[in-house]
Amino acid sequence: LVKLYDTERDEDVKGGLLHAFSQSKQERALLKLMDVARNDASREMRKQAIHWLGQTRDPRALKFLQDLLR
Repeated sequence: LVKLYDTERDEDVKGGLLHAFSQSKQERALLKLMDVARNDASREMRKQAIHWLGQTRDPRALKFLQDLLR
């Protein structure tokens, strides 16, 4: 799914993928959410990634969000 996100152009599909990443327990999914939150060209996708990171209880996500706010 990570590769699909990188090639997809439809923002609705990308938003669905971000939600799927937030539900996944795989580290790659969490890392992709962090990458999107920091680097995606689309402001909307960055906002969605930040939203989903905020919904996780993973301490790495919370640390990432704290660092992002600094």
